[in-house]
Amino acid sequence: MSSLVFHWLFFLGVTSTVLMAQRIPEAEISALSALHNSTNGDNWLWHTEQDAGAVWNFTLDSAGSLVDNPCSSNSEAANTTWQGVICSEPPQVCFSQICHVTGLDLSSYQLSGSIPHDIGNLVLLETLDFTNNDITGLIPIEVSQLTVLTELSLKFNQLTGPIPDEIGQLTALSLLNLESNSLSGVLPHSLGNLSSLTSLIVSDTCITGTIPDTIWQLFTLKQLLLHDNRLTGSISSEMGKLTDMELLYLYDNELTGIIPGQLTALEIMAVYSNQLNGTLPSSIGKLTALVHLVLKTNQFTGTIPAEVGQLSLLQQLYLDSNQLVGSLPQNVTQLTSLVILSLSNNVLTGTIPSSIGTLTSLELIFLYRNSLTGTIPNELGELTTLKQLYLYRNQLSGSIPNKIGQLHSLEILYLYINQLTGPIPHEIGQVSALEILVLYGNQLTGTLPNEVGLLSSLQQLSLIGNLLTGTIPSEMRQLTALQILYLHRNQLTGSIPGGVGRLDLLIDLWLQDNQLTGSLPVELSGMHSLQSLLAQNNFLTGQFHNAINHSTQVELNTIDMSNNRLTGSLSEAIFLLPQLKVLSLSVNCFEDELPRSLCNAESVEVLSLNGLRGSNECPGRVVMPLSEVRLFNTIGGTVPSCLWSLRYLSVLHLTGNGLTGKLVSSLPSWTQIADVSLSHNQLSGTISSDILNIASLDLSYNLLAGEFVDRSQYMPHADSNITLEVNRLSGQLPVDDLQSISNGSVNILRGNLFSCNTVPSRDEYSRDYVCGSQNLNVALYVFVSAFVVVALMMALVYWGQICRMKDG
Repeated sequence: MSSLVFHWLFFLGVTSTVLMAQRIPEAEISALSALHNSTNGDNWLWHTEQDAGAVWNFTLDSAGSLVDNPCSSNSEAANTTWQGVICSEPPQVCFSQICHVTGLDLSSYQLSGSIPHDIGNLVLLETLDFTNNDITGLIPIEVSQLTVLTELSLKFNQLTGPIPDEIGQLTALSLLNLESNSLSGVLPHSLGNLSSLTSLIVSDTCITGTIPDTIWQLFTLKQLLLHDNRLTGSISSEMGKLTDMELLYLYDNELTGIIPGQLTALEIMAVYSNQLNGTLPSSIGKLTALVHLVLKTNQFTGTIPAEVGQLSLLQQLYLDSNQLVGSLPQNVTQLTSLVILSLSNNVLTGTIPSSIGTLTSLELIFLYRNSLTGTIPNELGELTTLKQLYLYRNQLSGSIPNKIGQLHSLEILYLYINQLTGPIPHEIGQVSALEILVLYGNQLTGTLPNEVGLLSSLQQLSLIGNLLTGTIPSEMRQLTALQILYLHRNQLTGSIPGGVGRLDLLIDLWLQDNQLTGSLPVELSGMHSLQSLLAQNNFLTGQFHNAINHSTQVELNTIDMSNNRLTGSLSEAIFLLPQLKVLSLSVNCFEDELPRSLCNAESVEVLSLNGLRGSNECPGRVVMPLSEVRLFNTIGGTVPSCLWSLRYLSVLHLTGNGLTGKLVSSLPSWTQIADVSLSHNQLSGTISSDILNIASLDLSYNLLAGEFVDRSQYMPHADSNITLEVNRLSGQLPVDDLQSISNGSVNILRGNLFSCNTVPSRDEYSRDYVCGSQNLNVALYVFVSAFVVVALMMALVYWGQICRMKDG
């Protein structure tokens, strides 16, 4: 008897367990299983069971039934649902009675694959959220069977294909979010059936076509986000019926028309980067709930309506990059809540009203690229919360107001390309938060104030193209955060302070086109962040290599010291700089020949070493009366043949160095050389076809001889430039090929001996050139004559010095 009771109780226990595991309908279990299988469920990103619920478990018992209950799992996390599953009753209830799956929230679970058609079996589903996964494929039309669904979010996936027209059957839907997928097609008209919809978000999905008129029937709509698509057509005036609308995002489309003024509940209007046109309607003043108005990058014309001043809650006003004209309306200064004022890149005229100083909440002002005139109002100094001020590319005049020093929160100040005059105010040193100060392209005078050294947060200082005088203040050494220093095209004098070399974060040091003197400070050699060093067109002296250290200047890639008075030899350290790409040392007072260590600069792209001893101020220089004579005051030597094998070299300029020897007969197959200038040297020998085919080639004023290459080996381009005048070249010319240089230049006849029937008409000497003769080769004779004359002059000067020494 006891045995019979035991077996009966065992049977009841097993049956009870099975019943507990079957507490949701079979169709719903099947749908969950299909979802798990089609989206790579074995690799989902599960959360901890204590926090998020049980891991999905489709294990079957011997009878083929599910051993777990999605709505009341018997896992270690007792009284819980499966992760992401929302049920009609709590787990404790679902343990003993039938429940239904009413929600799925599997956002960021790393689902991949497609949504199965079986999803339509979850007929009591109210929320479905698959946000931020890797789901691909189509949106299944079976979604339309979820007739009680109120929220559908499939954003941030890789879904493709059209939005199914059947989605319009989800009449209970309040949220539809398909953002950031790769959908195609148009917005279906059936969206207008979603009469309960409050949020429609179909942004960044590649949708095309027009906005269907049926959407303007969704009177409950509060959020309409259709930005970052390819929508076209005009915005309908029917939009004005959506009086509950709070957020309107239509930016980055191709929409036209204007915005209706009846959206009185609207808080954010972002319809920028479209093709909206016409004038801004005065009815815009009725949108009194607006907090953000962003209509930039459209085609609006006319003036800014004064009614904008009625938007008392407005915090952000973006009307930049349109075609607006007229002056800034005084009413704008009534927007006391305004934080951002952006009217840049229009055609605004007039002055900046002094009443702008009443907008004490302003943090950002963008008025650049207009035609504003007058002075910068002193009242700007009242905007103590201002962080960024952009007034560049206007026609502002007068001086920079002293009250600028009151802007203690200011981080960025752009005033470049105006007509500002006067000195940089000493009060600038009080703007302690300043990170970027750009004043270039004005007519500022006076000295660079020492107080600039107080700007400890300054990262960029650009004063290019003003009329500043005096020295570079030594206080600059205190700018330890400085990364960019542009002082070129001024009238600065004195030496470069050594403290500049202690600015460890400095990337660009541009001092060219001033009147700086003295030697380069040795401290520059320790600047490990420095990438570009430009100081051409000054009066710098001393030995250049003292400022170079290849072990520390590991980022230095661009150097231009041309047109100075630097002396010494070209040290090997220069060419060992590991990142060197551009080196220009032309017209200085260097000594010695070109070193073979040049070829250690394996990454160099531009090498400009014209007239290395060509400065008029070099010791012992002979001033020549004839501009074409360049053989004196040169370094001599030969062109290191290894230069032609530098893999990245594209520009090689060695003009006016008195170089001798011959050109290489061929170039390596990998060569990138496109611009070579070796004029005014004493090179001899012939010119190979590889050299002649360089896109821009100047070998004029040398002693090169031989015939022009065979036509089959010369292949110029339309943009080629070839200059070979005043050499000893002869033979036939490939006239047809030279004539094909339609956009470049040809200068090869003068001072050569070509035998020809016709000459290239693009050469400026083509009319006067006599084939088969040197045409008296005047240039060469003058060149040689001048050489003899100068040699005699030097001999006489030397003999006179000897005689005076003897007499002494």
